Amino acid sequence: MSDSFVNESEELLILLHADKGGIMFTRRCVCVFIIMIGIIAFSASAQATITVDKDLNIHVPCVDVNGIFYQIDLNRFAHPNDPSGLYWELAEGIYPAEDDGSCAVLGEDISLFLPNVNVMGTVYDVILTYSPEFQCPNMIIWKFGGLSPGASDPSEDYPDKNYYYKGTLTVSFTNAYPEWSVSETMDVMIEKGYVSIEDGALNYSGETLVSDDSKIARRGAWQMFPTGEIITIEDQTRVDVDAHIDVIDDTTEVYAKTKSGEWIMIKSFSVSNQPCSQVSFSFEEALGGGGAVTGVDVESGSIIWTLYLEPVESP
Repeated sequence: MSDSFVNESEELLILLHADKGGIMFTRRCVCVFIIMIGIIAFSASAQATITVDKDLNIHVPCVDVNGIFYQIDLNRFAHPNDPSGLYWELAEGIYPAEDDGSCAVLGEDISLFLPNVNVMGTVYDVILTYSPEFQCPNMIIWKFGGLSPGASDPSEDYPDKNYYYKGTLTVSFTNAYPEWSVSETMDVMIEKGYVSIEDGALNYSGETLVSDDSKIARRGAWQMFPTGEIITIEDQTRVDVDAHIDVIDDTTEVYAKTKSGEWIMIKSFSVSNQPCSQVSFSFEEALGGGGAVTGVDVESGSIIWTLYLEPVESP
């Protein structure tokens, strides 16, 4: 076994461990990978296609990890906490590879962008998301995050291949009855045409006096797992975002005041109100000083999204 192959396999795991503390791989794990590989050092062939077999296992001939290239395999994983979900685990086998010009990309948030995935003869661009919430011991797990039928090269829609872009995505939720105004800001990174957005959470609560002896209170929370992509239509470049909002326990409570002045809850009910998760921004406006702004009206308020980006020379 060549020393360079051992070093490159170990370097991938060390990079993952160093960049995100949630991934716990050690040198002992590296040894397990190397034993499984054996004595063959393999270099991926140029212009190889990412393929999916009948069991939904994914072969990735080339993935770019901070400028270093590897061949990996992702095995379909039945997650014990989400049996109906689509998950993949990093298989026991990592090979050095060469940049073929259309490699998968490991994002800053450890999400995977997979271009040119061949599924039974049809090509897709696929996003696999990473989150500590669905990790299992001694494993690295990704969840299906979305696909774009027919896309072949994300850099085709990339506004400027010579720059990376960093910025923020902010959501502001304002309600009039009951009254609140809250916001959450999530970091955004664009590299090689791949949009990476960190997860976020938004908590809201408020109460309004209806009369001297009655009031209404409402509280709830959002969990957000945003994904994004760059789209160019008729020379107009946009950043499309799906925030994937999960509403957690949105509850309204009605209170009455007793003669002694104590508030007593007399009714409680859940609010069934799923906010729109899909928003689109002008890339040009996002690079402006105030960012790109889009909003939607809700029953008793508004939800405003702001995307701000600036070019940087490196991540």
